[in-house]
Amino acid sequence: AGKLSPIVRLGLPQSLLLADNLVGAHYACIATLAAAGWLPYTAVFGLVVSYPLARHIVDYAQQKLDANDIDALFFTKYLAVRWHIVHGVAL
Repeated sequence: AGKLSPIVRLGLPQSLLLADNLVGAHYACIATLAAAGWLPYTAVFGLVVSYPLARHIVDYAQQKLDANDIDALFFTKYLAVRWHIVHGVAL
């Protein structure tokens, strides 16, 4: 059967590019919805608070991939949990 996870199918560089694009799209969507009045402006506060952590996760993963330190990518799981908590509380 083999592994069918997106990371395995896309490969690490493509997966990081996808993650980078999805993070940008997520925050652009929140900003657009808040600007259109469909989300409260407090959502923008959540954006401002949690975006640096999301950016840090993608940058950290890219640094580790560039340094060929694949084992250190395991830590991104903990960063993602922190981002989920901060993002959820801020919204």
